[in-house]
Amino acid sequence: MKREFVVSSALIIGCLMAATGCSSKSTPQSTATPPLNSSQKPNEPDASSGSDWTLKLQSKCQNGVTDDQCLGAYGFTVFPDGRYQIGPTSTGAVKNGSITPDELKTLTDALAPALSSVPLSTANHETIDAAANPSDDTVTFTRGSSDGQAIVQIAATDFSYRLPSSDQAKVLFSALKAVAARYYALPFPDTCGDTVAGLQTLFTSLQTCTTNQDCVYLDSSYNVLDPSTYSFLTTDDCTMVTPLSVANSKLLDASRDKIATLVGQANDACGARMTKADCTSATGFQLNGTPAVCKQGVCQSNQSASTTH
Repeated sequence: MKREFVVSSALIIGCLMAATGCSSKSTPQSTATPPLNSSQKPNEPDASSGSDWTLKLQSKCQNGVTDDQCLGAYGFTVFPDGRYQIGPTSTGAVKNGSITPDELKTLTDALAPALSSVPLSTANHETIDAAANPSDDTVTFTRGSSDGQAIVQIAATDFSYRLPSSDQAKVLFSALKAVAARYYALPFPDTCGDTVAGLQTLFTSLQTCTTNQDCVYLDSSYNVLDPSTYSFLTTDDCTMVTPLSVANSKLLDASRDKIATLVGQANDACGARMTKADCTSATGFQLNGTPAVCKQGVCQSNQSASTTH
């Protein structure tokens, strides 16, 4: 997946710290705290996690960058047990995963000032170099069932924070942005990737079997191949989807319309992305007369009785 940019924690800290030197003396100013969008608030962490906070990055990129190519546009939320959630989008799309223990420790260490004190009721402001950050960002801190509070905000040259010091705010922002840069894969939402994943899941389900007689070889049009014809069986056709070269014939016949629909959707969504850039030619093996087999409930080619190319 192509990222719009890659964030280095050290680089962001350096840029923000340098920007502080050219700012005027920090002056507390009253700033309204934007409410957290309840429709985008992820589920609270499990009670078994033993913690009660969430930290969310929400971004708006500049220079005409679209939301699907903007890191953090749909929200990147981290939970105290290391889980993260990307999204939801306006259609409810989300992606979930977990950061590493080291990344979680770095983030919780940076969050310590917020955990050990009450965020300031008014925001302090500093003027920074807009080039230090290519997006407008908000870091929202939520504790338990309380409403979230924006503890760090960046808008053009204005850096505002509700932590005891600007240095603490910059370290926290940099730590969260660096983690988001690693896991917030662009584009998001990824209609192409999601459609391909759905098609691959369907193919996998069509390979379940009970006996060897369930299983058949298939050509690229999902027609049954007679192994005695010594045809070439394609196992990689240079597309993002692993071909359905072996399947349960009965399940296949019942799903042909669904296959056609999903293949069409994948091609429409992916366009040129459907073809793998690093693939130069299709690969597979020559059938030698031995039929497909059912091994451990899955239809498979009999590789030991075939010549691989």
